[in-house]
Amino acid sequence: MTFANGEKGGGERAYRVKVYGERTWSWHGNVLGKLLYKGAQMTELVYEARFNEDYTYAIVIPFSTLPVLGRTEISPKLACFTLRKVSAGHWVRQSWFFCVRVFDYQFVRIADKHGVRSAEFEKRAKSRVPGRVQMVARKISK
Repeated sequence: MTFANGEKGGGERAYRVKVYGERTWSWHGNVLGKLLYKGAQMTELVYEARFNEDYTYAIVIPFSTLPVLGRTEISPKLACFTLRKVSAGHWVRQSWFFCVRVFDYQFVRIADKHGVRSAEFEKRAKSRVPGRVQMVARKISK
């Protein structure tokens, strides 16, 4: 996941990113991932992260374009996500569907703002744990 192609959201500390955009979706290498990606693309799924004052926590609100309704904020009773900073360059995203916490996953910075790979990139690139590593970078420099 990258915020590199995002835009300022509706609030003071809100930031929007297209879920289906280039270099945003990092786990579409299997059939389920491809189906989810296609659904995100067809509904123009966008996440708006609404951060607290010190940018250590965010509520992530999904928006979709739905037939007849147009651009619609998805109710938190259907889908709710949070983003919590664990340490510098390390975040945890928690996911709830129908008010039940379903899964968590990690966001780890693997490149700096110039696209230069970090030691984390090398560590995670060598990982053999399937489904546990998501890696996307805006630009990779050698």
